[in-house]
Amino acid sequence: MVTTRKPLRAAIIGLGRLGARHARHLVNKIQGVKLVAACALDSNQLEWAKNELGVETTYTNYKDMIDTENIDAIFIVAPTPFHPEMTIYAMNAGLNVFCEKPLGLDFNEVDEMAKVIKSHPNQIFQSGFMRRYDDSYRYAKKIVDNGDIGKIIYMRGYGIDPISGMESFTKFATEADSGGIFC
Repeated sequence: MVTTRKPLRAAIIGLGRLGARHARHLVNKIQGVKLVAACALDSNQLEWAKNELGVETTYTNYKDMIDTENIDAIFIVAPTPFHPEMTIYAMNAGLNVFCEKPLGLDFNEVDEMAKVIKSHPNQIFQSGFMRRYDDSYRYAKKIVDNGDIGKIIYMRGYGIDPISGMESFTKFATEADSGGIFC
C-alpha cells in the first residue's frame, strides 16, 4: 500500500536577492513542500511570487500572514535586524522556523530568541548556515571540541564567494545594516 503525505505548507518572509532564491528552491527543488504565502514590502516582489511561483496569498505584514495562514513552517529571509522578533513570533505561534543567518545584530535579542526556541522543544528551528554540514567544518569542530589543537586564542575565517557579486554584497552590508556575508 502506497501512502502519500500531505505537503508541508510553508510561507516565506522576504523576497529580496536571497529570499527569492529560497522561494524558488522551495517551489522547484524541495519535495513535499508547498509555498502557499509570501510576505514582502515590495509589491513587485509579491507580484513575482504570485505570477512566477504560484504563491496563493501575499502579505506586507508578517504577523498578519502568520496569524491568518494555515502553515506548518516559515522561512525568514528578511533583513537581519528583524530575525529575532520574527523568529520569536513564529515560534510562539507554533511554527517550525528556518531563519537565514546571521540570527541578529544585537546579542541580547539573539539570546532572547534562543530562549524562546529552547522553550518549544517539539518545533524545529534551523539557522541558514550552509557550512554546518560541510565535512571540513565538522572535522574542525571535532578537533576543537576534543582539545586536539590547544586553546584557541585567534581565529580567522574567509569564504570564496563569486567576485561578480562583491560590490553588491559590500553595499548591502553597509547600507542595510545586515552584516551581510561578513557577519
